[in-house]
Amino acid sequence: MKRLPFLSSALFLLLGFGPLACGSEGGPSDQAGSGGDASPGVGGDVATGGVSENTGGAPAGSGGLTSSGGSAAGGASSGDGGTSTGGALTPSGGAPGTGGGDTAAGGGDTAAGGGDTAAGGDGPVDTCDPNLRKANRDATRSAITGLFIDKNPAAIDQYWADPYLQHNPIAQSGVATFKSLMSSLVTSQSFSYTLHRTLADCELSVVLGTYSQTGVIFDMFRVEDGKLIEHWDSDSGQASGVMPMPSGDVPHDETANSAESELVVRGFIETVLIGGDRDAAADYLGSGYFDHRSGAAVGPDSIFPHLESITYEKIHHLIADGNYVFVLSEGKRSGAGYGFYDLFRIEDGKIVERWDSRRQVPNSTTSGLPIF
Repeated sequence: MKRLPFLSSALFLLLGFGPLACGSEGGPSDQAGSGGDASPGVGGDVATGGVSENTGGAPAGSGGLTSSGGSAAGGASSGDGGTSTGGALTPSGGAPGTGGGDTAAGGGDTAAGGGDTAAGGDGPVDTCDPNLRKANRDATRSAITGLFIDKNPAAIDQYWADPYLQHNPIAQSGVATFKSLMSSLVTSQSFSYTLHRTLADCELSVVLGTYSQTGVIFDMFRVEDGKLIEHWDSDSGQASGVMPMPSGDVPHDETANSAESELVVRGFIETVLIGGDRDAAADYLGSGYFDHRSGAAVGPDSIFPHLESITYEKIHHLIADGNYVFVLSEGKRSGAGYGFYDLFRIEDGKIVERWDSRRQVPNSTTSGLPIF
């Protein structure tokens, strides 16, 4: 990151987490240190941190800064309302638009989570255009690879666009601010990044990566016309491990039914995590469920020790892409407001693996936008 006096410690809060567990996308994964927020642009509050991915790795700044203070016009919903899903289905198979909430994009209601069930009961239909999903997944991966792994600041001109709304607490919105910060950060010899996973669901995308100094971070973006225009991220030093589960890393299966994966995860969060029905956990979690927050514990009950001081209250964003689903939720931890960032892997209709991180809700943000 830039060694700006006022950002030197704050930035290392913007980027990162602690160790998560997932092999790198196409290559081995580095484990970055926990650290504080990395560079306010992307990847945590601090931009240093290094993660490499076979597709290249994104520098810490990529988590996406928001345009200065601007309103979330076109951006994701503020903590008020419904869920934003890139384009999935309605759990009940109802009409699109239900189950989702306001989307920020442009302000109107989105069919977040909206989607129809296939006529004849063949299962939920994925309402996200597969070509759009692939295009936004590829654009996000290329942006992160170009800026953070190839360390090329010119990638910002190619893949970022205003208003670049920033939901990172210490980052200011706008591409110019982001480029000013990232240009010196990513070219530093001490900076490195490993990209572990890239997912997309219509206009939303998310990357899981490790920054050299801030650790594992989830960076979520809103993509429009191939450009990253909005960014959210988890905090540094707050992630679960990124190493694969004992059986090894499981690749992203883009052909798996994203709508079915969403139904499973949405049902689990709404019924078990929000609704508190722990007896229903086995309906959603596989017998070999592995929770990276709980270490070596295996099985549906392994998630509960992590939840003793945590309550989930609502889903804000959900990205279902094949056999992986990412969710940004709001809740409380030991009585304080928190954002929870969860990545689930689905197999045979059950959740079999989970990675997570979190960020405490701040009293205020530099951009004026909420962290959700």
